[in-house]
Amino acid sequence: MRLLAIIIFILFPFASFVHSFNGDLSLIDRLLKESLSRDKVKADRAVEKLRSLGADAIDRIFTSYAAEFKKIDSLQDLSSATAFQKQLMELVERVSRQKYAYQSKLYWYTDLEKAKEEARKTRNPILSLRLLGNLDDELSCANSRFFRLTLYSNSEVSGYLKQHYIL
Repeated sequence: MRLLAIIIFILFPFASFVHSFNGDLSLIDRLLKESLSRDKVKADRAVEKLRSLGADAIDRIFTSYAAEFKKIDSLQDLSSATAFQKQLMELVERVSRQKYAYQSKLYWYTDLEKAKEEARKTRNPILSLRLLGNLDDELSCANSRFFRLTLYSNSEVSGYLKQHYIL
């Protein structure tokens, strides 16, 4: 009986953690569905909540819609993407705050304090870029357009940035 009590004592916190983690996964799933809603206010709120989850939200989008992104990757011309595929690409851009982020899968912090918090947690340095405009603007500065089209879309570069830096 004492052994059973010890096992329960050890496993109870773990079971509680697993339950809360599963709760977070269902929260993310709900936010993903809401972010694709036709109700713009609801979708905007969901996108902001997804942004607050950081890079994990981007990873979850790609995991949840892996089949659609595989189809997007096989397209010769993005203009032939379905309405839903275009909506997914836009969602990734909005959550990551980078145009064409469906290629790079990078998440960009816009709040320096949150970036610092993540840097402390992961022990990765912050990579801060000084550009004119925003990475999610179609017509941002020439350097920004060059970076996102040439560097960030390169899977080796984006993978390295994602693994070693807080953006």
